[in-house]
Amino acid sequence: MIAFRVGSVPACGIRWSGRSKMRQPLRIHADRSATRLAVAFGLALTVTATACAHRSAVEPGASGTEPARAEATVADKAVNLYDEGRYDEARVLLEQLDAEGKLTGPLLYRLGFCHGQALDAKGQTEFMQRALVELQKEAATGDSLEVSFFLANALNNVDRAADARKVAADATTRIENGTWPKPAQPIDQFRLAKLYQDQGRTADAVPHYRAALAQWELVGAQVPGYQKWSRRYLGQDSIARADFRQAEADFRALTSLGGASASDFDRLAVCRVRVSDWQGAADAWREAEKLDPANSDRPRYCRNLALLAATAGTLPSTNPKGTAWTATSTEDLEATMANEAKTLRDARTEAAAGITPQRKAELEKTVSTAKGNFAAAGLEYAARYLDIRQTAFTGGYAPLIFHPEEWTAEPPS
Repeated sequence: MIAFRVGSVPACGIRWSGRSKMRQPLRIHADRSATRLAVAFGLALTVTATACAHRSAVEPGASGTEPARAEATVADKAVNLYDEGRYDEARVLLEQLDAEGKLTGPLLYRLGFCHGQALDAKGQTEFMQRALVELQKEAATGDSLEVSFFLANALNNVDRAADARKVAADATTRIENGTWPKPAQPIDQFRLAKLYQDQGRTADAVPHYRAALAQWELVGAQVPGYQKWSRRYLGQDSIARADFRQAEADFRALTSLGGASASDFDRLAVCRVRVSDWQGAADAWREAEKLDPANSDRPRYCRNLALLAATAGTLPSTNPKGTAWTATSTEDLEATMANEAKTLRDARTEAAAGITPQRKAELEKTVSTAKGNFAAAGLEYAARYLDIRQTAFTGGYAPLIFHPEEWTAEPPS
């Protein structure tokens, strides 16, 4: 039995294994490395000429008889249901076609995915194995972007990345040299982008993902699985290029589609930190908390740091040494948080001993500066995915993250 690799997939998919012992759903989350996105999907454009868009998966019979057209109609309905995320309904139709011996490789792949969504590991493994065999046969006897797309995915799923890259490279070369036509439909733009992604050719994948999204938006198509996959890949690429405004736009669009993961909201929050949108970051981290309560420590601490920053106003662009926060070492970030917490404690101790109004005003200004530095250092720490909870707890200043009212020279009553 082939053991299918566990890989990260968009929120319309699941992390899955072909081993029959899997009985519980596996947690959905986005892998930080976009190159490890292993499972993709297939869809027909549901707004226009579905039968034409799906023609490569189900062809009319040679005689052009009525039964051949009925076959295409059932397949198209199954694909449309699949695209809409209605996997149980799609599975019923696909199994009907399978009983009649009419499933192609791409449809077998979809059926395997539907079984995975139903947490049927045995059925998932069976149909994914059959899909791989059938796709290899189809690739050897015909030319099809769709078949190449699904075959590369199927090979990646069983840890045959080198073979997947070869299939992907062959397909993209055919398009580049004119052997195959350039993609016109958004689904083919998506497939071409994914094949470039399989080769690690990000610069080539990005424009095709953008083109697919633009075309779907133009016709009002609702294909959330593909849209989320595209947005996540594009957002991660923008983060890698430090284009945080574009990344924020992509993750904002992704999370608006529904079914986004806690990791998606976490990335959205980090992007908002990078563009100084403290309240927006807090809102995104709150969504991450709600989606994954069992792992809520990070988003809970980060959310309160963002809220602290919002009360501090404009944060300093550099640390107390004059170095940009993004260039500050981890050790200096930790030292800044500890030092500013001490500054607050010292100010309150001095104020408690009795001071003049003028000195009290001076201490409040010192505390305000300390608060800004503390929040800026904490958010930079969090944006690097460092363990802010453990560091704050060990350093003894966790309460200062959760209680902004503590940031005053006024001694506690």
